[in-house]
Order: sequence, then structure tokens, then C-alpha cells
Amino acid sequence: MFKNDSFIKGFLLGLALNAVTFGIVWGLVEKVGVALIKDPTKLYLLAAIPAILLMWYGMKKKGCVKMGMGTLLSVIVAVGLFFVLCVK
Repeated sequence: MFKNDSFIKGFLLGLALNAVTFGIVWGLVEKVGVALIKDPTKLYLLAAIPAILLMWYGMKKKGCVKMGMGTLLSVIVAVGLFFVLCVK
């Protein structure tokens, strides 16, 4: 995965990881946590942590700076879309 350092590869990988984690958190909050948590907004933002860890691992441990920058952009896009679409 880290052999070819590419911005597009990092962006798509980070976007897919964000989509999966946001979906899992959404499913858990809607099915289980609505009664337990009154304002789950901060919990949704914690879903960006796996992509941030991927960015850190790619940039610091593997030296793939372009891939890390793509992942950073995907995190910014995901969190921005969250605030635009979900926060009232």
C-alpha cells in the first residue's frame, strides 16, 4: 500500500476510511445511542480519528508525504461536510 506515494491514493483511501467509520458511528448512534446521548455531535467527530492515524502513520513512519496530504484533505472534506449537512 505504501510503495507508490500518491496524493490521489491517499485522498481516496482516507475518504473511504472516513465513510466507513462515519457510517459505523452513525449506525451505532441511531440504533443504540439516541436514548443515551442527547447531543451526539462530538461522537461523530471522533470518527475521523482512524483517518488521522492513517495520515500520521503514512507520513511519519513510512515517509509517504503525498499520501498523508491526500488523507489530510479527505479528513478536512469529511469534517466540513459533516458540519454543513448535519450540524443545525
